[in-house]
Amino acid sequence: MPLMRLPEEFNFPPNIAFWKISESENFFGDQMQLWPDEIQRLNQLKVPEKKLQWLASRYLVRLLLNPQEKVVSLNSSIGKPWLQGLEQWQVSYSHSFSFASTLLSNTGTPAIDIEWLERVIPMEVGAKFLNPTEVNWVNAQEDVAFAFLLSWSAKECLYKWIHTPGISFRRDLSLYLPEHANRNSHGSFKAQIQLNSGIQEVCLHYGVLENLLFTYLL
Repeated sequence: MPLMRLPEEFNFPPNIAFWKISESENFFGDQMQLWPDEIQRLNQLKVPEKKLQWLASRYLVRLLLNPQEKVVSLNSSIGKPWLQGLEQWQVSYSHSFSFASTLLSNTGTPAIDIEWLERVIPMEVGAKFLNPTEVNWVNAQEDVAFAFLLSWSAKECLYKWIHTPGISFRRDLSLYLPEHANRNSHGSFKAQIQLNSGIQEVCLHYGVLENLLFTYLL
């Protein structure tokens, strides 16, 4: 289907894009003309849904940059994506069910996470990635399911941004969430990352597009 557009009032960056997948693998393959390295990576994915998510997110890079030459999307040894031949751009991908997203930046490190609003994550999982303050915030919200999903997405986004193995979601990543949040709201909030080198404070942004929650960080 066509590119999903953010409402103008969101005032989000231009290099962010979303796609609701209804196409076949052939559609993306014909549009993108994949390089051998990309074909090899694609063939490693055995689940058809995962292949479509991978293709759609990389297709969004082509739409955002409209390059004159082919773009090769690869991964570093620790799994961080990068664009061969376009190293001035940094990229982050995310996908959830039939949705895919891409965020690009040429000024800093991007990170994006998307979650289908109907996704159900067992509440007991919260004890593994939320600290007590965050759990209390979730339970105080009118829409507890949405609050829980927003917290989950925010921590996934932080992890992608810092990309440091061994980070504890519960201990090392702290969210300072807005007083109220629901699926009709959008905005930003602070977060803190605890590293061996010290504490780093960042600002996370979030919103809802159709039935898709997204968080991102630049």
